[in-house]
Amino acid sequence: MRKTALKKAGARMMSGTDNRGFPLYLWKIFISVFVLLFCSCEQKYNYRELKFNDPNPNYYIFKFPLEEIRAAIRDNPQFTNSAHIDSSEQFMKWGDTIVSKSQNINDFCLDFKDYDTSHIFISKEGPILYYAYYLVHITKIDANKTKVEIISRYPRIVIGKQSNLGPFHRPTAERFVQPSKIEEYKILLRIGDYLGIKDSMPKLQLPKSDE
Repeated sequence: MRKTALKKAGARMMSGTDNRGFPLYLWKIFISVFVLLFCSCEQKYNYRELKFNDPNPNYYIFKFPLEEIRAAIRDNPQFTNSAHIDSSEQFMKWGDTIVSKSQNINDFCLDFKDYDTSHIFISKEGPILYYAYYLVHITKIDANKTKVEIISRYPRIVIGKQSNLGPFHRPTAERFVQPSKIEEYKILLRIGDYLGIKDSMPKLQLPKSDE
């Protein structure tokens, strides 16, 4: 019986079919398509991190009433044209534990439509893109004074390209990083610009390249 089974297997190999009579060349095509669709190759950039000791603050106390501050975010073209503006409940959807409805009732969530260019991570191959979600935490100090704090979540940089034709592909390879406070202060400056006080605010500090 063993010899008979071996003869049948040998016959199938000679005829180019499996034990169900399915042509082997079709199996090869199927496997090749599967590998093409679900296997990916990754091309990472050569990049480095500049030294930077966070000289920018991530909060600012504006001498404006709370509602004027909220309007400077909600109605500001620098935000409405470049970001999705939502209530702080969006952070709760992201599973963020810092959000409390009683403390964050006046807050906003900013989800920018495009990546920014990182000032901390640089590469000779091109700009390193940076992205994060931001909570604009607004606290009333008194009738004419409001504190605005920018809290970033899930900050990350694009460190390469990922070639994948599968249904679950991600076009970029990313790495989570620490907040730089550069992007956070940029948001505060946009608020100050809308209120007409940007020039009186501290200047944005950027790291110096050591090249």
